[in-house]
Amino acid sequence: MLTTLGMFIVDEIHYNNGEVLDNIIGGAGTFTIIGGRIIGGPNSTTWIVDCGSDFDPHIRSQLDDLELNTIYRVDQTRLTTKGLNVYGPGEHRSFEYLTPKKRLTSRDLIGTGIIQSVTGIHLICGAQRLKDNVLDLERNGNFLYFWEPVPDLFIESERDRTLKILNELPITVVSPNMNELGQFYGKKVSEDQPDWRDVAIELVNQLYSDTNVPVVIRCGRNGAILREEHSMCHVPAYHYSSSEKVIDPTGAGNAFMGGLAAAYIQTRDLRYSVCCGSVAASYVVEQIGIPTYRNGLWNDTYPVDRIKDMTEACTINNL
Repeated sequence: MLTTLGMFIVDEIHYNNGEVLDNIIGGAGTFTIIGGRIIGGPNSTTWIVDCGSDFDPHIRSQLDDLELNTIYRVDQTRLTTKGLNVYGPGEHRSFEYLTPKKRLTSRDLIGTGIIQSVTGIHLICGAQRLKDNVLDLERNGNFLYFWEPVPDLFIESERDRTLKILNELPITVVSPNMNELGQFYGKKVSEDQPDWRDVAIELVNQLYSDTNVPVVIRCGRNGAILREEHSMCHVPAYHYSSSEKVIDPTGAGNAFMGGLAAAYIQTRDLRYSVCCGSVAASYVVEQIGIPTYRNGLWNDTYPVDRIKDMTEACTINNL
């Protein structure tokens, strides 16, 4: 079973055309758990949602419909964590918290008893918080750790410290996106540049060489590149040939991590798991907010069919 130390957030979204949407389910933890649920199936995920005095019952109903095994913690003395997303020209996006955030830590997993039922833990944080949480969790069992670095701490000035921590911990997979890994090594890179794959391969090899931790670099519409001990490959995004189906990429990277983690917990096959991560992300980008679920169908399709497409029809390039 998969859990996350990412947060649940209610989003207010402002678009470049003046449209405003409120009470949209969001948050890195939310999309990670949904991605894991899409791939892992029923009873594959569990997580904590902190609810304030303003928590909308309709949001709870939406979450319950997805069968995520949610622990709701209600605190009437605070507001639910809420964020403001502002989309500008192109793909520019800014984010700020509108209410105080309530982070999750290893203590929350231990205190709620979640720790007793999980195999894999997703962490989205800086390197020091990663170390603090993992060392605490290791006193309670052996787990698979899927680390998604936060961009403002995955930077060149923190590189030596971060690499030292990664070499000390039993991390299963580290997965920054391409821009984040570029800034970590002092390079400005973009998924839109013509030589993006050559650059991504160089960066992935560098991080793997520095840590010996399997690396999956997320490259947006270009898919992902995996580097582990005896293999390296490029897995395309599920919608690589049908971009008109992509409505909103918010949360896609988190869902990718959740799908990857859920598949790896079940199979221990990282290449297959990256394919599943791509499938999980494909459901998240097809609408604003969360995908729909009914009778085993996500957005009216079965994930197993998309996984088959990824593992059989799409070209997975060995590098």
